[in-house]
Amino acid sequence: KVHLVFFSSFPKYTSNPTKMTGDKDVATSAISRSYSSYRRRKVVVNRKSEAGMAEARRKEQAYEYLCHLEAAKQWVEKLLHLALPAADVWSESIANGVVLCKLAAVVAPNKVKSRNVYDPTQEIFKGGGLNFRHVDNITRFLGAMQSLGFPEFYYPEVPDVYDRKNIPRLIYCLHALR
Repeated sequence: KVHLVFFSSFPKYTSNPTKMTGDKDVATSAISRSYSSYRRRKVVVNRKSEAGMAEARRKEQAYEYLCHLEAAKQWVEKLLHLALPAADVWSESIANGVVLCKLAAVVAPNKVKSRNVYDPTQEIFKGGGLNFRHVDNITRFLGAMQSLGFPEFYYPEVPDVYDRKNIPRLIYCLHALR
């Protein structure tokens, strides 16, 4: 907390010292009464500490990420005509690249064919987890983005998706793609 000191304004008098007729003592005494009647008052200004500001920034970024996540999920559901799990679960299950490859087949049909999707029903993923061939789905998605002329600074790296190292980067990519 920071304490700031402010002064109140001049009190109002019935006699105006600027309209006095030249009596120097009267004008001086009126001005000195004004200065002596200043009152000090403390005003407390609440400021966030550095840790408080960092926490607020972190919460704002989390909120922005969740908004992007939900918007990207709704867009993918609309394009693929299928119901995806809840946004937080979907962001974790996207690592196999099946949804990404299906999305690439819709967005860039001349580059990716829907028959090229590895494990389209996700039975292999559900049964034994990630298979290295799931990387093919992710690379097909990246190739489709490249064929669309999508800016490269949005591209997630394969480990960002496959190893779940930077899922927010993928979500921001999908949000920008929509």
